[in-house]
Amino acid sequence: MKLFLLLVSIILMISCQSNKHEFKSLSSLNEFLNDIDNGFIQKDQSNQFQFEARLIPPMEGDSASQVSVQLRISDTENTPVLDYGNITNEQRGYRENYFSFEIKNDVFLEFDGKKVYADFNHFEKNYGLKNSIDILFNFTDIKPESDVFFVYRDQVFDQGLIKIKFNKQLFKNCYVKS
Repeated sequence: MKLFLLLVSIILMISCQSNKHEFKSLSSLNEFLNDIDNGFIQKDQSNQFQFEARLIPPMEGDSASQVSVQLRISDTENTPVLDYGNITNEQRGYRENYFSFEIKNDVFLEFDGKKVYADFNHFEKNYGLKNSIDILFNFTDIKPESDVFFVYRDQVFDQGLIKIKFNKQLFKNCYVKS
């Protein structure tokens, strides 16, 4: 039994080392995460909206296994997202309130037959300076055996259910060394 456990540990260490990426600086890490070919950025489109999910994976050495997903919602017609639909200032305020406080109930990660809701979310209020909106979600203890879907149930723009798929390999603790 001890030999079996030793062999399993060695295999895990080797497989972890073969998938690991090390970075000498924060800028090289950001460059890697922002390269669309590496899989950390996935997109979906619904009607005139583009939904871009950007995964910030768990880092080796983190005290708690956590991942973050930045959701960017933009209008393909390059108009301000919060003003979509010719709305009043009161309705715009409702939308800002929803994205700040209530969206957390409509976003989750789905994998291995379960749903995990965000522990924390942050809506970046940009005061109309850009046409997109950004919301950051933080999830803890994500250790999937299968691919992971970032799911957003849109309650503001009537776009329905948005599901964006991430490869399960991106969620391994050993994948990125800080």
